[in-house]
Amino acid sequence: MQQIKGYLLILASVISFALMSALVKMIPQVDSTVTTFTRFAVGVGILGILAMTGRIKLNFVNSPLLLLRGFTGGLAVFMLYYSIVHLGVGKATVIVYSYPVFATLFSVLFFKEKVRLVQWVFVLMAFGGIFLLSVKSGMKFSEVSKYELIALASSLLSAVSVVLVKKLHNTDSSYAIFFAQSIIGFWLFLFPSTAASQQSDMSIAVILIALGVVSAIGQLVMTEGYKYVPVSRGSSMHMMVPVLNIILGYLFFDEVLSVRELSGAALVVLACVGVISTKSIRFKFFKPW
Repeated sequence: MQQIKGYLLILASVISFALMSALVKMIPQVDSTVTTFTRFAVGVGILGILAMTGRIKLNFVNSPLLLLRGFTGGLAVFMLYYSIVHLGVGKATVIVYSYPVFATLFSVLFFKEKVRLVQWVFVLMAFGGIFLLSVKSGMKFSEVSKYELIALASSLLSAVSVVLVKKLHNTDSSYAIFFAQSIIGFWLFLFPSTAASQQSDMSIAVILIALGVVSAIGQLVMTEGYKYVPVSRGSSMHMMVPVLNIILGYLFFDEVLSVRELSGAALVVLACVGVISTKSIRFKFFKPW
């Protein structure tokens, strides 16, 4: 019964993160710094209330790594939102969600983890999928736009964040790590968002608040779900997010991916699931944002 509860919580987080992406796409006229700031401001508020009411405990141990994780995670979120606006919900999240592949490479470099031949096959699959997603009909690297590169940069920063989260879980709780990211992201985007802010109607404000609430809910239920579900299975389930986003993009935002792009997306998702679920890799993939 506890495991079923865990899977339901992970599924709720998947839906929350997919909805978060759709909310970003709903307000393309809002500067991404404003969207990012609101997301972190709401996160700080929700976690602060939970801490004050005794529902969670926030104890910070490894401050330098928490600061670095907050910085990399904050930038990754901004780039995710920015790429969603310019590339579309489906395409952007597929590229950004390739972070498990890069995290695997970083785990080899920094933690000396062993990778078998099958994992390298998955890595090559992912790179091939990203290439198919990013290039146009000419199939040339020169066709890759700055928006695909920004999405890829978000994926790389997300991978760095995952590596830092792996290290931080030896000393700090998931709630402390999430709060640290939120408070650092708050200050990181406070002034840029203020400079970019503009008069907007109440509907945009409601969407921004909803985005922050949905993001925080997704993070919190995911953290709770991992208490009952193996990390590898939960992380594999999270690869449903870009799949859901492709569907949402098609249904609500008229985003139609070509056969080439859909093939690339399938390669990326399958490769990441393969990397995560392969038991010979003991690397734990937590949500980087």
